[in-house]
Amino acid sequence: MNSTRQRTLGLLTIAATLTACSAAPDGSSSEPQTSPSPTITASPAIGADPGEDVAPVRLRLGTGDAKTAPAADQIRWFAKRVSELTDGDMTIKPVWLAAGDVPRFETAVARQAIDGDLDLALVASRAWDTVGVTTLTPLNAPFLVNTDELVSQVVTGATTESLLAGLADSGVVGLGLWPEGLRHPFGFGSPLNAPDDYDQALIRAPYSTTTQQMFRALGADTTDAPADPTEQRGAESAYRLAPAGEATANVVFYPKVNALVVNEAVAAALADEQRQVLARAAADTTRWVVDTWPTDNEAARTFCDEGGRIQSATAVELEAMVEATRPVVEAMRNDDLTGPIVAQIESLTDGIEPEAPLTDCGAKTDSEVLRQLDGTYTFTVSPSAARTAGVTSREVIESATGEFTVTMDGGTWTLEQVYATGPMEGQTDNGSGDYTIHGNRLEWFWNHEPGNWVRATFTVLPDGSVTFTDVTDGEGPQWQRMAQVHYRHWKRGDS
Repeated sequence: MNSTRQRTLGLLTIAATLTACSAAPDGSSSEPQTSPSPTITASPAIGADPGEDVAPVRLRLGTGDAKTAPAADQIRWFAKRVSELTDGDMTIKPVWLAAGDVPRFETAVARQAIDGDLDLALVASRAWDTVGVTTLTPLNAPFLVNTDELVSQVVTGATTESLLAGLADSGVVGLGLWPEGLRHPFGFGSPLNAPDDYDQALIRAPYSTTTQQMFRALGADTTDAPADPTEQRGAESAYRLAPAGEATANVVFYPKVNALVVNEAVAAALADEQRQVLARAAADTTRWVVDTWPTDNEAARTFCDEGGRIQSATAVELEAMVEATRPVVEAMRNDDLTGPIVAQIESLTDGIEPEAPLTDCGAKTDSEVLRQLDGTYTFTVSPSAARTAGVTSREVIESATGEFTVTMDGGTWTLEQVYATGPMEGQTDNGSGDYTIHGNRLEWFWNHEPGNWVRATFTVLPDGSVTFTDVTDGEGPQWQRMAQVHYRHWKRGDS
């Protein structure tokens, strides 16, 4: 299970992944896949000339992320804008977790759009090279696009057309690019600052040919399994989504940028006015994202405030990282398709003064108390206990009941869950994240998105077990009730 894909898939993935710029759920959910053609019924025209009928249309926009992921807010804003531009005659239906809980889910969603199982899709640029689209790969060239300002110029300028051009050969049409933050290394146990830190290491990173090439140049292998400090050396992630680990602030691999596409046949079935609406709404969404998304330093400050740790590589270490990965960039420069795009991007860097990165979080937590809670704990939550507490959502019960083992270590938690019911009954999942302690008050972060926290007052019993009171959860009533069951009594497992 991808631990950035929220509570929809399990307690470990609460708030993930992905997880939610704390926009309120809109009731949308995944639906069975249907025909590639949009649903059209007779109705007054949408922006058409007098006397010309343009039927209303409902389009399904799929994403591999949950409805609480950062990209979900982008999708909601786009859908709202489409409705505004058409007085409600053109609607966008989000399909969250469109590919289900599968490995390489971004590739799977891209294929759904190509095959027409989705009308539109939002897929990270990094994944398109796995289905043969190479024009987007410069966005993930190591250390090429490494500032918020450069990202803004790339996604709002003429370079966008060049980046999206290769999508047409795969059977989809590119509509726009929506950035989602810069990506850093997060080291488990110790920082990932220099190539030697990656030698023979296993790094958690989303599946992408370009990403694999970069980490292989550093001597590492990659996995798209959930972040797991017990099995992996670290993760490639963003401050808002990082499950745990110590960030290297001045190592910025590349940004995550989401590409909005429409299936070629679906686009052909639309009226000109409807295609224009999609293009305008996509462009408006790009501008909204650029204007409102947290900067890298803003996200870093939140990460620090919520128990994260940040430091920086030395100038020598940083240069060694750039040199080690240079062959990946040079291969793009020497390619007939990507070479001109790399040159376009490099031409935009003139005059950009990078903001100095936040490189020190400072001491935020009572270290003595942190060490008091170091250890391994176990607890069990049955489906009946959840129902007794007032949890009525089947989704919440299936994803958040079972046998749990929690290890706390100086501000980092790891958690193992064996599911009690639902489609994953009997299966084991793992996750990790950060926590802070002030006095006897615990603040637990599933990730660093708004609302993805639990706060509780704790008491350590003579046998080392921990009990909790005054439990509050940032994700709404159902999760508030579930949190009161989760945070009740943890038995010390290593005493």
